[in-house]
Amino acid sequence: MDVRFAPTCVGTMKARRCPRCELVLRDQPLGLTPRQMEALALLAQGLSNQQIAEQMVICPKAVENIINIVYRHFGLPEGGGHARVQATRIYLGWRHSDC
Repeated sequence: MDVRFAPTCVGTMKARRCPRCELVLRDQPLGLTPRQMEALALLAQGLSNQQIAEQMVICPKAVENIINIVYRHFGLPEGGGHARVQATRIYLGWRHSDC
């Protein structure tokens, strides 16, 4: 699967509409909380847990907990690069499903 996305819309969770593809953001996208979506968006940008923690102004352990909850929500195994890739694919597929 070839994953392509508009870099300008990844991580713009505060926007109501993606400026690149006009995708309207939903209130509870993918069934995740806003904080979980924020962490997932940063993960999809390729940030490490440490970098996500710095962006979200929380400790790295809190990021690990949030990301593991997201993995469980999607039925993915916790930890490891494969789960990160799969979660990113789910996120990017959702972000541009209407493009």
